[in-house]
This record gives sequence, C-alpha cells and structure tokens, in this order.
Amino acid sequence: MIELGWNPYQKDHEDANGQFEMNWDYSDCLTTGDRHVFFLKFLVKTLAEKHGLRAKIFFPKPFQNLTGNGCHAHISLWEANKINFFESGEKLGLSKIAYNFLGGIMKFAQPLTAFFNPPKK
Repeated sequence: MIELGWNPYQKDHEDANGQFEMNWDYSDCLTTGDRHVFFLKFLVKTLAEKHGLRAKIFFPKPFQNLTGNGCHAHISLWEANKINFFESGEKLGLSKIAYNFLGGIMKFAQPLTAFFNPPKK
C-alpha cells in the first residue's frame, strides 16, 4: 500500500478474531472507490493465498457465532477548499447540497451493499 501511494496511516484490531480495520489517505471518490472495491480486495486475497490462507473478509457474516464484518467509508463534500455540508440558520444546520447528497446515498443504499457488504463471493 505504501509503494502504491495510498499512505496507510492506521490499522486496528476489531472485535472478532482476524478482523482488522485499515485506513489510508483520502483521495477523489473515483480513486478511493477503485482502491476499495477492486484493488484492496484483490490485494488481500492474493496476499492470503500467498501464505496458504483464505480471506473471507468480504462477507457480512461469515461465521454465525462470531461478530459480523462491516465496511464503511469516510466521505466529505468539498468545493473550492470549502466544506459544503453545513449551513447556519437551517433547522438541522445542513445545506441544500447536503440534503441532496444524503438523499442520493439513501436512494442507492441497496445497490451500494454490493460494494460494502456483498452477500456472496
């Protein structure tokens, strides 16, 4: 990951055996999406196979008796070096673009599960 320029800065053990969280520097949404969805999965599976192991990290609940897996992404909304998410004076403090952004996430929540918690290989 370092050689690829991802700049990983944190890794933590999570709840269940063999569960870890890895964080790397942010980038634009397309680059980050490609890193997560395609290359990271390929990288983890390849490294596991190289060491005679099998990576099952991409299933939401691979073992009934252990904590399930999750995937989350840290997202932000910027334009010209300014965060566009907040607007003072609004009831909830959110801007119009923030409501549209969140509405898009909610509208496409089901298809997004294909990336974040796929049910099968």
